[in-house]
Parts: sequence; structure tokens; C-alpha cells
Amino acid sequence: MIIWDASQGWELTRIPDVAAVARPDLAKAYPTILGADHAGFSVDVPLLPAMVTDNIQFVSRYSSAADSNRDYVDYWFAPQQLLSDHRNQGYLDSVNVQNGKLHIAVWHATNQSIGRPYHTLIILNAQTGHELLRYTTKQYASRPDLTRAFPGIVTAGQSGFNVDLQLVPGMGNQPLQIVSRWSATQDANSNYVDY
Repeated sequence: MIIWDASQGWELTRIPDVAAVARPDLAKAYPTILGADHAGFSVDVPLLPAMVTDNIQFVSRYSSAADSNRDYVDYWFAPQQLLSDHRNQGYLDSVNVQNGKLHIAVWHATNQSIGRPYHTLIILNAQTGHELLRYTTKQYASRPDLTRAFPGIVTAGQSGFNVDLQLVPGMGNQPLQIVSRWSATQDANSNYVDY
């Protein structure tokens, strides 16, 4: 099984050695095709960032070569948009000082978080844009309420965060801006989406 980005014109990934699934209905419908009774397949494909916005095409390939790059026959299924909800939603539930730390409860739900497993909160001076602090985590607060509110966002249920951050100079006397960022890298400086 080849996963093809039809919008960009390139292969995203491939799943080798997909197991055949018995399909006696196909043997009845196509009695002259050898192997029709085992022509079904079922495969779990990892979600990738391009699958959020691009048209994706699945290619079924039979090949006599282990790498499936020669001596093959393909069937290209019609391109389709897998995820239609492109919203980038977020909300600051609360921010306050507790026990000498800055406590932040926030959620950031978007399908664009797929393939971007790191969540970073960036605290900025709202007047100067100067970064005061950032905190990156892969620990999420379960939010079943967001799953109900945003059923089209696959990752909504894992989009909540509760963190306690050290207070740093500049936090006490200036307005703050909080940026919620999903990124593919732990340093959160590339391949990211902000709210």
C-alpha cells in the first residue's frame, strides 16, 4: 500500500507486506479472476501532517519484488480529503500565580497537531514581543469535553495542558502574551502551528 500526496505529487509513505483478507463476495462477483477470494485488505496507516490538508490517494500494488519498485501492477484509488476540519482552536482556561509559580491551564485543538507531538507554551512580553520563557511537553491533560465539542479534530481529546512555570523577571510588571505551539521538533523552532 502506497500513500500518495495527490496535492503535492509525491509519496508520503508505504506499508509493505499488507496481509490479504478473505473476500468470498469478490470470488462470486469475479469468478474468472484468480485470487479474487483473497483480494481484500485492511491496513492501519500512521497519520502524517500532509494528510490534514492535502488530497490523499491510496495505491494498491502487487509486486514480485520485495521492495515493490519493479515488476508491479497498481490500482490508484480516487484522491480524497481525509480530514475536513481545518480549524485551529484554542482557549486560555486560566492563568494565575499559585505557590510562587505561574499556573496556566490551556487547550489547543487542531488537526494540524498530527505529526507534531511536542506542545510548547511560549510566554512573551506583549508590548515588546520579547520571549520570557518557553516550556515544552509531551504530557497532555485528557479533555473528553473537547472531543465532544470538536468531533472532526482527531486529537481534540489530548489537547489540554496544565503547567506550573517558574516566574522570571519581566512577568510581574508587564502584560504577557501566551502562544500555544504544536511542533515536530522538541526545540519548537521548525515545522509548527501556533495559536
